[in-house]
Amino acid sequence: MIYNEVQEMVDNNQYTSGRVTESNTMQSDQYVLYISNEGMKHILDRHSDEYAPGSTFVQGTDFMSYLQNVISTPATEVDARGMVKWMEVDLGQIIGAMGVKYDDPAKVEKMKDYVMPGGRMERVKVAAGNREPTSLLSVITANIGKTKDGRDVLSLVTMFPGTNTIGGHALPFDRGQFASQGFYFALPEDSPMLG
Repeated sequence: MIYNEVQEMVDNNQYTSGRVTESNTMQSDQYVLYISNEGMKHILDRHSDEYAPGSTFVQGTDFMSYLQNVISTPATEVDARGMVKWMEVDLGQIIGAMGVKYDDPAKVEKMKDYVMPGGRMERVKVAAGNREPTSLLSVITANIGKTKDGRDVLSLVTMFPGTNTIGGHALPFDRGQFASQGFYFALPEDSPMLG
């Protein structure tokens, strides 16, 4: 049973936890994707609140069908850390809005500070502005093993609407480096974070 195989990998990986079930696991010819409750909660918390820094999904997004579509195609990249990624997959319809913008780093430096809650508590910059509608989806997973039938087993790290480059400038993986490289988060003018 595939779920028992994946459960063993989840249990033996220091970064993953939870119970593997049919409802939180999906398969394709090449991949088996495990979606932990914590992973999905992070995505919903981070990418659904228009007043919080970040890109936002449209209301009623069917995350599972998006993920099934994505893992049915080969990943666009695998980085040195073993992260398996599908970056900027065009889904052909507006799925959300990109919340990161780029400007001259000297201008960004003068913007309001905001400390991202949870995780590494990175300090970023926020300013009033509009998010840009996007049809692009980016999904980042971690490879946690291989099934007996040779498929890569992945654990969902994050997914977000939008791109990983703005005006030819690539977003750094560490949000703590956003401001120094000219990136900031656009928030509605009435966001409490701007007060």
